[in-house]
Amino acid sequence: MKWAIAVSFALFCISLAASASTVTFATFLGGSDIDTTIAVATDLDGNTIVVGDTVSISILGLSRPTTAFSDTYVVKLNRNGVVVFRKFLGGSGSEIARAVTTDSSGNIYVAGVTSSFDFPLKNPFRSTLNTGGDLYLVKMTGSGEVIYSTFFGGTGVEQVGGVAADASGNAYVTGYTNSADLPLVREAQRFPPGSSAAAFLFKINSNGSALGYSTYLGGALQDLTTGVKVDRQGNAYVAGTTRSLNFPTTANAFQRNRRGDADAFVTKYDSSGAVVFSTLIGGQEQDAVTALDVKDGGIYVAGVTSSSDFPTRLPLIATRGAAPLSALAAKFTTEGTLVFSTYLNSGGSAQTQAVGIGVNGQGEAAVLLGATANDLPTKNAVQPSLAGQSDAYIVQLNTAGSERVFATYFGGGAIDVPTAMSVDAAGRITFCGNTSGTLLTKNAALAFYQGGLGDGFVTRIQLEKTKSRVVRH
Repeated sequence: MKWAIAVSFALFCISLAASASTVTFATFLGGSDIDTTIAVATDLDGNTIVVGDTVSISILGLSRPTTAFSDTYVVKLNRNGVVVFRKFLGGSGSEIARAVTTDSSGNIYVAGVTSSFDFPLKNPFRSTLNTGGDLYLVKMTGSGEVIYSTFFGGTGVEQVGGVAADASGNAYVTGYTNSADLPLVREAQRFPPGSSAAAFLFKINSNGSALGYSTYLGGALQDLTTGVKVDRQGNAYVAGTTRSLNFPTTANAFQRNRRGDADAFVTKYDSSGAVVFSTLIGGQEQDAVTALDVKDGGIYVAGVTSSSDFPTRLPLIATRGAAPLSALAAKFTTEGTLVFSTYLNSGGSAQTQAVGIGVNGQGEAAVLLGATANDLPTKNAVQPSLAGQSDAYIVQLNTAGSERVFATYFGGGAIDVPTAMSVDAAGRITFCGNTSGTLLTKNAALAFYQGGLGDGFVTRIQLEKTKSRVVRH
């Protein structure tokens, strides 16, 4: 009998099969006028933080404190979509939010640009606004109390590409500028001669009082960053696109020279701000990275390309297809070796562009695209087909980038434009965007379109691995 029981146990094993997907929450964010949702982050407790801009007089029952053209709004939702807090950031000018992140303590970091001389500052690194406007950086607790709020910039114009934070509460902000006089500390590079827009990266300490380092990145033309991430060792990674023939690359680069009109790039800095590696990736036309994530030894990028010869490796989709533009996704090791690279399209004439990427605890990358055609493949979908003129489309790849684990549309009967994505270790996919009409809502803070010329939205999809029993004969 004992032997028989042992054999019966050996006959069966449990394996993880395809993912089941459910919408946890989906809500509008907006008021009676123009509202845009720009960026989203998820903290370690599964809370969602969304930032955007509004000219509406109120959002979620909170009135704007100014009558300026636009203010930044910050909304925190718990893991079930219930509002934790909402607040505005702004002065008498205009504010445009560009990025948000959280740290391991639940603190929130918001970065954007402002033209307000009276933007509310607290413990600022810099308290004076330049004439052309500057970027702003605000750090707040998980309950929304501001820790510091500061300007940063030069005499030109700055744009924000991303914000990140490490476990010590240091913040990292990247973007691009035509200012040749940014404050520099332990810089890896000065302003590139002849540049019309140079990338930059700065690290600021946990109370916002001092720079750890601040540097330019780029060549003689234009260099734009669209994301920054930091790993557990304090290494910072930036990504974007360059038109500069002399963009600085390192000897260990995957690609050292620009091949087309514009190529994508990835650059890694150590904790002191020294360049570890810098590489290009691109074909003979135009290529851009629009989103970046770093998880457990991997650098994941997503973007768009018009190149029919974009360098692929072990691709899910090997060609650009008939469309003039295709989304792309790629993974590098943190030492700069290309692991996989693929196009993401249907092969048809409708173009695709990626706007977000995030990686779960198993190393599976989810990519957020804008979709205008009904020919993209779906799998375990919450919405199997295009619902309006344009929808969000999410595809999650396996760890090798060679198969789809999950793929779905999400949208309503009008125009829906996704803007950003966050994926946590538990596999929760949270994404945001903007809409001109009806959408599926669930556990919503705002269940209906609020009117005006557009509202934001934020949605969370939970993927769970289903268990299947395998019998060995």
